[in-house]
Amino acid sequence: MMQKDIAIVFDCGATNVRVIAMDNKGQIIASHAMGNDTDEDPNYPGGRIWDLDKLWNKL
Repeated sequence: MMQKDIAIVFDCGATNVRVIAMDNKGQIIASHAMGNDTDEDPNYPGGRIWDLDKLWNKL
């Protein structure tokens, strides 16, 4: 089996999370994206937070 150097990029934005695998020439080998959402902030009524555990589980 031939070995390749690849980079894994984790992109966590306000509306989407995505993971991309790229080779050393910048070509995308694989990618996947999911929508990102917030939860109600338990400390500030009307506030929104991103739950870190949920983010990592998506990534």
